[in-house]
Amino acid sequence: MQPRKNVTDIPEYQIDPVVYSGPDVMSTFYDHVMSESKIISDILHQNTDMKPLTSEQQTEYDSATHCMTCYIQFSDTNWKVHHHCHVTGNFLYAACNNCNFQLKTTSEKRKAKDTSSSTIAERPRCRVG
Repeated sequence: MQPRKNVTDIPEYQIDPVVYSGPDVMSTFYDHVMSESKIISDILHQNTDMKPLTSEQQTEYDSATHCMTCYIQFSDTNWKVHHHCHVTGNFLYAACNNCNFQLKTTSEKRKAKDTSSSTIAERPRCRVG
């Protein structure tokens, strides 16, 4: 079995796992984790504009009546927006304005999220291509 890469669909951010055994393991581990944290933070600070929608994506967006995150119907006070990956620029799904605002990754708001829920895991992530 081949070692698993870091969890991403984006090839340029996939790296091989690091295995280390030698002197000062804990300091080496800490330095590696901090380095990865900086790399991840730099990636998440990108703000790529959304790519033009394909005709299929436009149809999907136009036909959406409910937010794919909270499942609440779109309204005049909570309107439909294009939720997209700010790393790749790829359209993900139609979301309501409230959820889209909450889904934005900011340095002040970055924290671990529970992705064990099947509804969260089934939602599109940043897609390549």
